[in-house]
Amino acid sequence: MSVVKRWGVLLLAAAWGVVGCGPERIAAAPPVGSQAQTQAPTPVSDRVWVAAYARLAQRQYAASLADARRLATAVDALVDAPSSATLEAAKQAWRVSRESYGVTEAHRFYGGPIDGVDPTTGEEGPEGLLNSWPVNEAHLDYVRGRPDAGLIGDASFSISARSVAAGNQVSDEADVTTGYHAVEFLLWGQDLSLEGPGARPVSDYTTAPHAARRGAYLRAVCAVLVDDLRRVAAAWTPGAGSFHDRLLARPPVEVVSAVLGAQATLAGFELASERIAVPLDSGDQEDEHSCFSDNTHRDFVRNVDGIVAVWHGDGGPGLRARWAADHPGARAVDAALAWAGAQAARVEQLGPVDTILAADLGSAGRQALEELSDALLTAAEAMVALGEAQGLEVVVGGE
Repeated sequence: MSVVKRWGVLLLAAAWGVVGCGPERIAAAPPVGSQAQTQAPTPVSDRVWVAAYARLAQRQYAASLADARRLATAVDALVDAPSSATLEAAKQAWRVSRESYGVTEAHRFYGGPIDGVDPTTGEEGPEGLLNSWPVNEAHLDYVRGRPDAGLIGDASFSISARSVAAGNQVSDEADVTTGYHAVEFLLWGQDLSLEGPGARPVSDYTTAPHAARRGAYLRAVCAVLVDDLRRVAAAWTPGAGSFHDRLLARPPVEVVSAVLGAQATLAGFELASERIAVPLDSGDQEDEHSCFSDNTHRDFVRNVDGIVAVWHGDGGPGLRARWAADHPGARAVDAALAWAGAQAARVEQLGPVDTILAADLGSAGRQALEELSDALLTAAEAMVALGEAQGLEVVVGGE
């Protein structure tokens, strides 16, 4: 069964049946699926788990914000004193920042601060400003054959954090002006080779046309990135009126249902379908998530790590602790996530993803990506089935 058809079956099942009541930093990042998977002999209460989950989200967003601030500092150093060394340092800061952001994607898809609507302000969460892709490069900066393309080459466009944020995806979803992938493009440039990532020269920030505007834009987009993550991190910080406190005040079973559905959505819809099946089908490296830096394999690893952290826990009980160690439905999720972790590691070994996409059908890399997609779909289906068996209202689907 194809990924798209299989995901459609999963959505129907949910609708009909699941209704009821530095380099060293990267090297040191935990390998996928490595979070503690010990199971308490007695299942924890929903209220205990919700409190642990809130602490996890708070800690992960705080780490993501700290790394985004380090990225902004590295970008300042690049723009102030462009050199091969400062450009490489900014690239490395971006890679590190992606590591800590990747695990936070497990907190999407249920109306949280990242992508929900604030009930007091009516403001939508900043996920679309932080992580939108694919990027229409020519909307931002020059591309091969078009030396003056983009907002950077348009002298009538006044560059500021406000104007950069206001212009995001206004005319087209691909006209991305903000977020990690805009920064990525401005650091690496177009990836025109299967031999490595983009190769933007440091002269783009010294003597090339529009160098000053390019530096100003890079600073502005990093300022937006930091501010957006600061807002989300603040919402997860305990305090009167915060999302953190509102979450703890909700009936715990509602939170269990919402977060379980979010993990199924991230695994089955966002990862298996949008980020794996689409580029596999097109074979176009423009469809991969971090195409300029060739970092997509690490994105997969850290996204799976994020799901595993919610399920098995990281520094506290995970959602898995709600069920007994021998519960068959929970064990099915365990097995699928272990499979996904192994396949994500295999994709990383065989990557980068653009070389996998360009490979012949039946190649080892394509098989690994297909199996990762299968594992993620299996995990999503197991989560839906687990919720159905418990009478939980598990909602799955895109944003």
